Amino acid sequence: MSSSRGKGDVSTPSTISPEEKRKRSDGWLQRNCPEFVAYDPQVRVMGTVVARWAMLAVRNTIGLPKLMVVCGRSGCGKSLMSRAVHRYWWSLPFEAKAEHWPGNAMPSVHSCAWSKIADTPIEQKGGYFSDVAASDLLVLDDVGTEVDQFKTGRPTENLREMLERRHTRRGFTLITTNVLENEWGEKWEARVADRLLRKSHICECNPAMSFSQLHRKTNNKAQEP
Repeated sequence: MSSSRGKGDVSTPSTISPEEKRKRSDGWLQRNCPEFVAYDPQVRVMGTVVARWAMLAVRNTIGLPKLMVVCGRSGCGKSLMSRAVHRYWWSLPFEAKAEHWPGNAMPSVHSCAWSKIADTPIEQKGGYFSDVAASDLLVLDDVGTEVDQFKTGRPTENLREMLERRHTRRGFTLITTNVLENEWGEKWEARVADRLLRKSHICECNPAMSFSQLHRKTNNKAQEP
């Protein structure tokens, strides 16, 4: 099952028909994440919504939710989609991006596995942590897989701070997580859950078959006489 909801409008201008919107999203998936085209139809709901959001985010679209959260169990293609979004943002020509940003400046793009910076000590936050937080377009992959080995609470505090910085920066952020929305408060804390919910768009993706299972099934069919 897939669901998509949120505050703000993840759509193109009203002068464009729903059919044209669908074609644009499908075209984006074909070019940037072709694996999704043959995947579980429920997952394509997630892919279509994220594709539309990514296309509008790189254009610095007014009214678009600054935060897109894609949550679902392991194997539903979240990281595959996050890599596709990062490649798309990174590979667009200068003119296609810069014209939409203040001073025609090139937007900064970052992609980061959250586990790499989740345990960053306070004294080191002036380095890579700050660079990630200050980017215009950011992908944070696999939030929730971090392990707080010594029960310091630092990963949760760092996530809260990252979300606060992103809110202040007003940059666009795509987060993927295997923690479902109804588990956020238990996994982290109320302040983190509130920040994830505030003015965000949430896609919850739980297909009947995981991406790896589908891949094996497809390969087995291809080998049948």
